Amino acid sequence: SGNILCVCPWDLNGDGEVSGADLGVMLALWGECVNQPCPPDFNGDGFVDGGDLGLLLGYWGFCPEP
Repeated sequence: SGNILCVCPWDLNGDGEVSGADLGVMLALWGECVNQPCPPDFNGDGFVDGGDLGLLLGYWGFCPEP
């Protein structure tokens, strides 16, 4: 029905892996989230910061199959 299961929210560019490209997206949006949605704000605190970076690095590598 058009719903998409997001099994890898840390894959910010949608290429199937968490890598340097996703880190680049995160760094480009670093700081306070002024627009919503704010995909790199993984912990939902309104900021893209070190807490979110830790989560991104924790899931580094290929995304699991849905």
